[in-house]
Amino acid sequence: MHVDSDELHRATASTWSAETSALLRIGGPLILTYLGNQALAFVAMLVAGRLDAVTVGAVGLGGGIYFGLTSFALGVTLGLDPLVAQAVGAGEHDRARTLLWQGAWLAVLASFPVVLLLVVTGYGVLPFVGLDADVARETGRYLLGRIPGLPAFLLTIVGRRHLAAYGIGRPMIVSVLVANAVNVPASLLLVLGDAGLVAMGLPPAGLPALGALGAALAPSLATVAQAGVVLCATRTVRAGCPVAVRRRPDLLRLVRMARLGLPVSGTLAAEVGAFVLANVLAGLLGPLPLAAHGVAVTLAALTFQVPLALGAAAATRVGHAVGRGDPRAARLAGIVAMLVGGGFMGACGLLLALAPEWLASRIVTSPDLVRAAAPLLLVAAAFQVFDGVQVIAAGALRGAGDLRAPLVANALGYYALGLPLGTGLAFPAGLGVLGVWWGLTTGLGFVAVVLAMRFHLVTRRPLTRLRD
Repeated sequence: MHVDSDELHRATASTWSAETSALLRIGGPLILTYLGNQALAFVAMLVAGRLDAVTVGAVGLGGGIYFGLTSFALGVTLGLDPLVAQAVGAGEHDRARTLLWQGAWLAVLASFPVVLLLVVTGYGVLPFVGLDADVARETGRYLLGRIPGLPAFLLTIVGRRHLAAYGIGRPMIVSVLVANAVNVPASLLLVLGDAGLVAMGLPPAGLPALGALGAALAPSLATVAQAGVVLCATRTVRAGCPVAVRRRPDLLRLVRMARLGLPVSGTLAAEVGAFVLANVLAGLLGPLPLAAHGVAVTLAALTFQVPLALGAAAATRVGHAVGRGDPRAARLAGIVAMLVGGGFMGACGLLLALAPEWLASRIVTSPDLVRAAAPLLLVAAAFQVFDGVQVIAAGALRGAGDLRAPLVANALGYYALGLPLGTGLAFPAGLGVLGVWWGLTTGLGFVAVVLAMRFHLVTRRPLTRLRD
């Protein structure tokens, strides 16, 4: 079935409005959920910001490394996106339920190699790459503290994919509220110790300040609570599923699902890995540039959660359309998502450009650190639209079943263009961490343009369903 681009021009305003409403019905709860999840890391950075630059830098670097290494397992679970969405779109609810169970098994199995990577990185790599010794030590402790929450994090992703495919948003919002209710007091107590008790109006009790380790343990505890809420909610989704589904591990299906998710893993690893390497480059410049980089990444990551959620919603909307054999609707869904997300990120870029120092001072109290972070936020303002469009385009392509193009675009954009340019600007050109950020901006712009063009080309051809 061929999709003529003129069909989009003929679409009525009501059609565009209906698609925008459908996107936001799925994306709205996801946006709140993703923002709530980012708040876990944001609170940890906020509390750590009351300590020294070493702790702030370790939390920023450790968070980047954690998500970089976790992206391998996360990508495998995100390979479920088109499978579940297309099954629901085709009315195959028993298949969708089976995918939920097999996805849960896959999430647990995928967590084991990541745990090993976290330990090896924290204690076998970081002490020997030229980082400040205190930063390396605290970053290793941070990575250790994130391990208990890793399986719960992956199970939460699987459960959310299932709920989103059915347009069920309330449990996701409840789960993130529960997680934050756990995270805030846990962060104060574990990061600051007795000072955290005093901040909550309680008397000191001899609690030690765990610093970066506490900033990792708190979100780990919160993620376990979140997983419990999401997984309980998936038990209520039984519409159209009258027959028993396979709950035990199906080895052949797990292998096929993992193979399908590998390109998504590679895409995430390429993108997150680029920011991890940027963290390392910033760390080589010293504790203050690393801390400033961590502050800027924290704010940029906060705005990024909206297009990230819209990308997941786009994957669901496009997947639904492919499942019911409607390529025109698939094309419209992706384009609407990119326009909505790009517009939002443009507004965020304007805010970052107008008030960089004020925003930085909301996170850290050191005047030197605020001044060091402000120029990075001006660069972040320049890449906001690119960042939003590329992640939404990748989600739309995922829903359409094109899992390899984002991998190629990310590999070229970051490793052939962005990071080499950023390294050259940071060191030979003498721009420091600011040069690293201009390199990242260039890479993001390349990826955004390539993926948007790819979606345009893919949806002009017949779309076929993926098979697990």
